[in-house]
Amino acid sequence: MQKRLKLYIKFVRWFTQEKFSTLNIRPRKVCQVVAPKQPAILQVLPALNSGGVERGTCEIAKTIVDRSWQSYVASTGGGLVNELEKSGTRHVRISTLKSHVLVFYSAWQLYKIIKQCNIDLVHARSRLPAWACYWASKWAKVPMVTTFHGAYGCQNHFKYFYNSVMVKGERVIAPSQFIVDHIKKTYKVPCSKIDLIYRGVDLEQFYPSAVSTHTIKLIRKKWQVQQGEMVFLLPGRFTAIKGHEILLRALAAFKDKNWKLILMGSWYGKEKYFEYIKKVIVDLDLESHVLIEPAQGAVQEAYAAADIVVCPSIKPESFGRTIAEAGAMAKPVITTNIGGGAEIVVSNETGWLVQPNSVDDLRKALGQAFKLEPERLGEIGKAAEERIRKKFTLTAMQSKTIKLYESVLKV
Repeated sequence: MQKRLKLYIKFVRWFTQEKFSTLNIRPRKVCQVVAPKQPAILQVLPALNSGGVERGTCEIAKTIVDRSWQSYVASTGGGLVNELEKSGTRHVRISTLKSHVLVFYSAWQLYKIIKQCNIDLVHARSRLPAWACYWASKWAKVPMVTTFHGAYGCQNHFKYFYNSVMVKGERVIAPSQFIVDHIKKTYKVPCSKIDLIYRGVDLEQFYPSAVSTHTIKLIRKKWQVQQGEMVFLLPGRFTAIKGHEILLRALAAFKDKNWKLILMGSWYGKEKYFEYIKKVIVDLDLESHVLIEPAQGAVQEAYAAADIVVCPSIKPESFGRTIAEAGAMAKPVITTNIGGGAEIVVSNETGWLVQPNSVDDLRKALGQAFKLEPERLGEIGKAAEERIRKKFTLTAMQSKTIKLYESVLKV
């Protein structure tokens, strides 16, 4: 078996033309001897582009560095690598982490990193890399933890087996009670192995006065918002599960009222759906009410310029970072009563919860919002902000994750 594995690795090396030296690990600069009681943590994910998983990885990496521990991240690379390295984390590029065929080669590369860099704990954040982490941690005899980032579908036995790697670690992090329940029900994992750690909002970036009044006026002017118009914002990529069509059909009942809807997000790779949504806008005669904006870096400005944020997802999501960020900006949120997002909003107190895929239910919530005076909307927004500050902060997420690491490592 060992001989076959060596032949397989030899073939993969020839096929990919990737030697261990190309992993950008330089013993003098990266793989320094870890001081006593200073654990080395390796987080592994497919890539470091934009997204909730990637952002969470960077946030935890910074916490590890701030604690004077050794922080490593392995991925295929991406736009967040520079930010990660500036914070003091060592990034290791493994080009095969997205390849199912080369999963054992990825595991071998991770094993080498674990041994050369004296890694104490591996944190897997996605299913395919988790398989590589599983084998590498077994070979190196170091513990592995995972973060269960989504309610992965189990349509057949193969999918169930493929997903099950996310519960093979010593501990499993769930970003919401919804995911905790999903893990227990689907994979029969005991509660003692699951840690509920809500994803958190960075309150240094998201707070009511983060954007100046002058900037808000400029944005609303750019959006062509008229005096007295209520501004709804639906932030998120253009994909059917985000519920764009449901919201448009619900708002079509209020053509006689003063409102503007901002659909903000990327449609890259979803051009067909994007064109369909534009057709729905025309068919419903909503061109004067709806504005489409591409995704932007400073999403705080969009939250600040909106009156209400709407997230009418038709499928449950593991958390709901957008919902939490909007709440931190003191904005009422209308969202569906499914998934992790439903744990963030308290209906009729910090926003409204509606049934998924229901135009009628969403229309009722919008009707209630239209009836409210600005002062009352402000009170709901303030309540939303207070709830985020109590339960969904970045500092809480970071602190609980470090405590979990310490528990596993017994330090």
